[in-house]
Amino acid sequence: FGLRPMLADNSLSPKPNPPSAPVSQSPHPPSPSAPDEAEPDPETVPGYAPDFIAEPDLGDKIDLSAAFDRQYEQIRLGYQTVIGDQVAVYGQSAEEPNPKEDQGQASAAVAMVSLSSGQPVWDRAVDLGEATGLASPYLSSLTLDAAGSILIACLQDPYNQDAPVTYVMISPVGEVLGTAAPGAITAGEYLVTWDDAEVRVARTASPDAELWRAAVYTNPWGYPGYGALAGPDAVYVLSAEGFRSASDGRPLGWAQSQTVTYAATAEGWILRLTGVGRESGGSVMRIDPDGGAELWAAEVPADLTNFYTASADGAIVMADADRLTALDPDSGEARWSVPHSITCARPLVMADGSLLVLNNCVPAPQTGLAVFSAADGAERFHSDAGLGQDWALGGRVFYTAAEDALVAYDLEDGGATLWRLPIDGADVFAAQGKLFVESGGFIQQVIRL
Repeated sequence: FGLRPMLADNSLSPKPNPPSAPVSQSPHPPSPSAPDEAEPDPETVPGYAPDFIAEPDLGDKIDLSAAFDRQYEQIRLGYQTVIGDQVAVYGQSAEEPNPKEDQGQASAAVAMVSLSSGQPVWDRAVDLGEATGLASPYLSSLTLDAAGSILIACLQDPYNQDAPVTYVMISPVGEVLGTAAPGAITAGEYLVTWDDAEVRVARTASPDAELWRAAVYTNPWGYPGYGALAGPDAVYVLSAEGFRSASDGRPLGWAQSQTVTYAATAEGWILRLTGVGRESGGSVMRIDPDGGAELWAAEVPADLTNFYTASADGAIVMADADRLTALDPDSGEARWSVPHSITCARPLVMADGSLLVLNNCVPAPQTGLAVFSAADGAERFHSDAGLGQDWALGGRVFYTAAEDALVAYDLEDGGATLWRLPIDGADVFAAQGKLFVESGGFIQQVIRL
């Protein structure tokens, strides 16, 4: 439920990664039958008790290579590419350039795998070279659109850095819906593309059927910018004349600038932010999307790090360098404000509709995971486990601590540690209320949550 201000510049465009060395295909993490590891140090594991479960049970391995009709050096998950009980994966290979020709050969494909059966969902993986016509397609990112139903593969030829970035839209049944270049983002059901002159809008499911176009926004540094805000019922797209309705291109009467930016909440509230990050602070306003009229305004403290929403109680939560503050969405008045050191906040996650889960992304006091009450801001517990990601499922919080372990905390027991699973950098993701671990081209379900 993160609320992220949309900055109008092109710095967020995905950048291609250089070809990587082959990835070992050895299965990981170790199965429950692996030799017992030494007990964790009680001083380094919050909530540690000598009789906690050392490792959870893991399900059978799903071999992702079975979804492809050729061998790839890397087989990996996309970024949060789960649709129902299926997950999108990609195969990637890249050869070293020929010293005489300075030319190599990259190849990539996308497939969908069932997490319940472990079998490929599509009859054939989508070959991204065939889909785009690129001689050496190298996949720099695989994501879902904002509506969570269309896969978007971002490609570039790694041996030709002047080649434009190409985006490929793929349906959940493996149909290539179309391509877009050079820049693209999604918001709700819409695809927004732009160049130096124009911004264009189409539906993600029909990328070649343009709905409207307008002059592109130019940021204060003279570069074409982009931006889109998505609520549950409407999407707004930035143009040179300000934000427009994505459905019909109608101007809405509110504009971006160097000192003003906007954000949308999961409930569809539109917030105008001014002076964020300045020593003197600024303000946050809730506006009427149709015309931009101010509904209320509240001061923003200096050193504001980000804005997030806590949907369970309908609050707008601000995170600055020293405090968490929850604003009433109807009046802008503070519901509660509590001290907490936040050097770099990540999106807040709701657990069981009542708890606020927060983690930081750089070393600082309470770096790791902190859980608060969304009703009054009271801290339930915190873990200084280091950098990581978090999930909240069934009254428990799961956290990857510094990418070397997956730790389970019991929210109903004051954050007591239930178990700790060494993962050594493996990917962890959630689907259908279950947790999965992927590494080396294999997926295993965490059975005992």
